[in-house]
Amino acid sequence: MLPFAMVPRRMRSASVRLTCVAASLAASACATSAGGDLPEPDAGATDAASEVARDAAADAPHEADAKVGPQPTGHFVVQHVYFGDTDRSDVADTAAWRSFGLDLDGKASTAQSSDTCTPYASANAALVATDGEGGIDNSFGENLMPAIKLLSAGFGDFGQQVNANFEAGGSTILFRTNLLDGAEPWVVREYLTAPHATAPTFDGRDVFAIDESSLAGGSIAIDDAQVMDTAATLVGDTLTMHPYDEVLVAGSFGGASIQFHVHHARVVMKLDATRMHVVEGALGGILRTNEFLADLHGVLGTLNPSFCSGSSWDFIVERVHQSEDILADGTNRAGVPCDAISVGLGFRAVAASYQGLAAVPVAETPCP
Repeated sequence: MLPFAMVPRRMRSASVRLTCVAASLAASACATSAGGDLPEPDAGATDAASEVARDAAADAPHEADAKVGPQPTGHFVVQHVYFGDTDRSDVADTAAWRSFGLDLDGKASTAQSSDTCTPYASANAALVATDGEGGIDNSFGENLMPAIKLLSAGFGDFGQQVNANFEAGGSTILFRTNLLDGAEPWVVREYLTAPHATAPTFDGRDVFAIDESSLAGGSIAIDDAQVMDTAATLVGDTLTMHPYDEVLVAGSFGGASIQFHVHHARVVMKLDATRMHVVEGALGGILRTNEFLADLHGVLGTLNPSFCSGSSWDFIVERVHQSEDILADGTNRAGVPCDAISVGLGFRAVAASYQGLAAVPVAETPCP
């Protein structure tokens, strides 16, 4: 599939007008250099040239933007993710995971709870059962992030590296909404973006290409997002997306592309009054153990082939199973082995635009 670009009609007409203005100026210069008296200007021609100049000036993007400043677009690109090892000020905090995510199972579980699934045999049952603030389910932040940070320490801090790649223009997530239409139903679509050619400014003026893998069934129609909610809710300044099936979490670390599938997901975005920023975003959902292990295998194997098999990989598999605290169907009940991991992430995002599709190559993992 070839990438394409959409050129707005207004941009094309502006280029034609600017060409006309340039031609008029060139003609005047030629007449002056030839010497002699210049003819009196024709009033109609002068008025027409003035109108062309005014139209061209109105279409000049840089001058207009400089005067008006960045404007809301209704679409938001993720600039920063909080993985549960820092607070929203990026201060290290081993308990920060408690405030990231959502209450997925409707329970405020503690170490003494007896109405939850049965943890993995070698897991610390009391640790796995304990929820965060207000029943937040986030075993990923509590139990897996410390292991991920330990395993990836040789490549830098995991969270810092992922966010640095967002700032440098790496692939990120774009939420496309119809908020500016001013009428329900509210619709939110989620896309992965292609790597940006330059470092984004994150001031509302960035334009991102959409990774075509974000579209369903090989479609080339931008509306056909794999992840979407056609009945999102807006209460005050809080927009909530209920994709139910899954959302994608993407980024890059140490040269490895990251993409995890989060099921039974909800995305909550608290907007500022200008609709330019998601000042407090939260994602909550479930990682299906076997699917998550397959995704993780490729990432860690790219970082270090020793993670592909043997004792290193066995340690990772054991640690992932030890983090299981919920059921893959989105429920949590007693007498059933846990087979999934709750995940909670925080994020902030900023207004952005999108234009065109791009085929992003999928890196091959060295793991068999």
